Amino acid sequence: DIEILPPDINESFARFTVTDGKIRFGLTAIKNVGERAIDSITECRERDGKFTSFTDFCRRVSSRALNKGMVESLIKAGAFDSFLVKRSQLLSVYERVIDGISKDKKRNVEGQFSIFDNVEDDKNDDNIESYPNISEFDEKTLLTMEKEMTSIYISGHPLSAYEEDIKKITKTNTIEINEAHENQAMGVTSNLRDGQNITIGGIVASKKSIITKNNQRMCFAPLEDLYGNIELIAFPRTYESYANNNVEDEVILVSGKLVLNEEEEAKIICDRIESIEEVKARESKFYVKIPKDKPDESFDNVKNILRNHKGYVPTYIYTEKNDKMMMAPKNYWVDIESEGLYGDIDKLLGENCIVVK
Repeated sequence: DIEILPPDINESFARFTVTDGKIRFGLTAIKNVGERAIDSITECRERDGKFTSFTDFCRRVSSRALNKGMVESLIKAGAFDSFLVKRSQLLSVYERVIDGISKDKKRNVEGQFSIFDNVEDDKNDDNIESYPNISEFDEKTLLTMEKEMTSIYISGHPLSAYEEDIKKITKTNTIEINEAHENQAMGVTSNLRDGQNITIGGIVASKKSIITKNNQRMCFAPLEDLYGNIELIAFPRTYESYANNNVEDEVILVSGKLVLNEEEEAKIICDRIESIEEVKARESKFYVKIPKDKPDESFDNVKNILRNHKGYVPTYIYTEKNDKMMMAPKNYWVDIESEGLYGDIDKLLGENCIVVK
């Protein structure tokens, strides 16, 4: 229950620090940010005060300590968020800003006029950056950036929005598994045991595939939930069944056999891997009725609409003329929250031709 404060260009130091009982993220923990650059940043803050904008930061920090890779990493980690500028905007202009300031400093050395001379006293440098009018990245992208730069999620977690769904579907998590692993080592009985079939939810950031002696492919992957990590093992048969599923950075549900070995970390040998959206969608059904007064080509037109709104919800088509109900193949299942789905079908078939259960 200790709050972790994100990295901040005006508040963070090299190491992790404590502020009002909270832990402030250290800048050395950000990829591509070195000690020399951090020393320059903190010296500038102590000498001339906090940075007032992104441009002010780029102008004041020594160009010998500043490089584009470092600045990009700081942006992705959220270190400039306190300037209230979107990360998408900063990533679109940071190279131009750095190049412009570099050229301006060079002109100053040569005794030429600086474009910044007229705005030296302007405390709001945002106009210099000319931020484009673009939307911020979605939450998933922002969190992925943070994980890439710091190895952890800082401002949130991809699983947070699915926490209640996971609790409803699964009955265990990595905390309980690790406790069971420790209990087994001490000879203490717990609710979980070696070889037990379990289902757990989480997210896989990466996976490592290998070729077996029989020239078959299998993989290992760390599954992360809100509490910790556990290694997944997918042997060839399971791997082949789910190899085409894009599970990396997706919220998934894994069913399989729990391995609690005193000499190794706990593992799960996978039997089934599904996205949580797929599992949730199976609880719903999408029905479309084609009225008897509609032309025969309406059936194909409905299929075209369904193809444009693909998802995991099973879809059923009822043709009133033939009094027939058919379940559509999986490539015609829909995302019931897809924008335009209901409007497209209403336009084709009229109102009251859709039922969602």
